[in-house]
Amino acid sequence: MLKRSRALASVAVIAVIAGMSGPAWAETLKDALALAYQTNPTLLAQRANQRALDESIVQARAGLRPQLDVTLSANYSRSDSATLGVTETDTGGVSIGLSQTLWSGGRIGHGISAAEAEIL
Repeated sequence: MLKRSRALASVAVIAVIAGMSGPAWAETLKDALALAYQTNPTLLAQRANQRALDESIVQARAGLRPQLDVTLSANYSRSDSATLGVTETDTGGVSIGLSQTLWSGGRIGHGISAAEAEIL
């Protein structure tokens, strides 16, 4: 039993030493950083968070832009009458509206400043 334990321990030590003396991967610092940026889940999550913060400025500035509203409507009716016969009517309409915020009480400007401060 003691001989068997020594043999297993010797084989384990040899395996560890052989594994440590294997060929080393030669990477430059640039390659290591590029691999970390591509595969590290923490870095990927932070990059996605940064992209979301960048989008918050675009959303805050949207309040300064004009808004266009378009509405289309259509209606069809048919009535059957013994005296008048069949009466059909078609109606339709289009409505276009353009609006621009003239005064927001500083809400839009403060929203833009807050979005920029979050990024910084």
